[in-house]
Amino acid sequence: MAEKLDKLREECGFPLIVTSSYRDPLHNAAVGGVLDSSHCLAPDGFYSGVDISTANVGGAGLFRMVRNALAIGFNRIGIYANHLHFDVEDRLPQQVMWIGKD
Repeated sequence: MAEKLDKLREECGFPLIVTSSYRDPLHNAAVGGVLDSSHCLAPDGFYSGVDISTANVGGAGLFRMVRNALAIGFNRIGIYANHLHFDVEDRLPQQVMWIGKD
């Protein structure tokens, strides 16, 4: 995940502000995360989801983030009012994008 995020930052050309990465199940429940959240520890011992702030990136920045995330291999993207969710979860449907509520 760290390598993918570093590559994403490099390709976007601006800093990425991670607002959420790994969450233990109690914290995940407290923030309204779904039961099988990619933010939680996966069976292989790694989490696969991350949220990135979209504050101050503008429309062109949002486009670059999504375009580059897809090229780097993130295969699930959530679009929220204040952040983008990227993950590489292989237990859930692949190559999907959704709009969620913050």
